Amino acid sequence: MAKKTRTKSIIRWLIILGGLLLLYYLGTTLYSLIRVKTERTAVERELLHARARTLALEARREALKDPAIIRMIAERRLGMTDENPVNIGDSLKADSAGGGTQ
Repeated sequence: MAKKTRTKSIIRWLIILGGLLLLYYLGTTLYSLIRVKTERTAVERELLHARARTLALEARREALKDPAIIRMIAERRLGMTDENPVNIGDSLKADSAGGGTQ
């Protein structure tokens, strides 16, 4: 009889140990899933910011194709005025054709 109770006791402890191991693995897996989801959310947020920045830069690039915008920036940031307008395009054409002074 003592042998049966000892065997039952061992089986009971093995079941308890198995249950604890199962809970441990489920807990660590759940923690990992939560951490991955948090990281994914952060990366998606960064991606959205990068896309918004790209769109803003593309809009600015398109705006800078307009000579009026370039003139406005030159006046505001560089302090240039229209008193002595210089056509930079003409001087660049002369330099590229080899007609510039050295």
